[in-house]
Amino acid sequence: MYHGRMTTPQMATTPVLPEGYELRPAAEVDRNMVVALLNACELKDTGETEETLHTLNDYWRLMSLDDDVRLVADSDGRLVAYGDLARRNPVRLSGYVCIRPAHRDRGLGSVLTEWVESRALERVSDAPDGARVRLQFGTSRTNTGAVALLEERGYTFERSFQRMVIDFDEPPPTAEWPEGVRFRAYRKGQDDRATWEAVEEAFADHWGNVRTPFEEWSKIYERSSFDASLWFLATDGEQIAGASLCSDRDDMGWVGSLSVRRPWRRRGVAGALLYHTFGEFYRRGKTRVGLGVDSTSLTGATRVYERVGMRADQHSVVYAKVLRDGVETSTQEIE
Repeated sequence: MYHGRMTTPQMATTPVLPEGYELRPAAEVDRNMVVALLNACELKDTGETEETLHTLNDYWRLMSLDDDVRLVADSDGRLVAYGDLARRNPVRLSGYVCIRPAHRDRGLGSVLTEWVESRALERVSDAPDGARVRLQFGTSRTNTGAVALLEERGYTFERSFQRMVIDFDEPPPTAEWPEGVRFRAYRKGQDDRATWEAVEEAFADHWGNVRTPFEEWSKIYERSSFDASLWFLATDGEQIAGASLCSDRDDMGWVGSLSVRRPWRRRGVAGALLYHTFGEFYRRGKTRVGLGVDSTSLTGATRVYERVGMRADQHSVVYAKVLRDGVETSTQEIE
């Protein structure tokens, strides 16, 4: 049962798979080929490759390959396109489609986007009654073909995001903690719920955020990239003021999330957490650190990152379409 108006994909006709291609679910044996396909798309759109078996395994662990992933193969059996619908936020469903560069502009993107939309419509009932449900797709800003396809299907621009990085040829500055605030290492098993509560409270001020239950959030511990020694806390007495939750990628250190709770903002906590993070990665031999950020962050996060010397080197855009109208339950502005 749901309340609100349901919409359907805005296309006059259903896209047809071109001759010589096969659409099928993903299987465990496809993992290496999927990594190669995703990297071919990333190389074309961003100039870099970031996908590994570890990152794909962590991503697929939360999905049903039969239900949530589709692959397109050519007549030789080579994978040429990929599409999925992530099992994350029930009111902001997230789709992803990529096409091997040599096979773009043949209609494969339309077929996979149509499939993702159909699957998303089946998932609308998972959202709370009365809540507005959107389907969103992210793509590189340079992928004009993908942007044109999404606009043709009735999607509208919602947000832009950027990857920010910093490189070091010498040790980064030492963290200077504001009065009353101290660094403390994260203690797995003891700090789990307190860290979740602090991060959820801080991210309540981030655009598009919807509260994540602890049972869902704690699946991060199952990822192969999880390393408790790369989770850093800023504390004020017994309270967690902020957190930098990081992981080690092959080519760089990665800040998965940086958060500071409202009472401790504008006091230098975020900068201290970043400098501590940079120093730890440098000590481990990583001379580049990166993170992703909303380009127009409601909390001004981009300015914080620029002040510590980070710069934007990749840009992406998010387009979305309402699948079911209703009450907006995600953060749109700070009260």
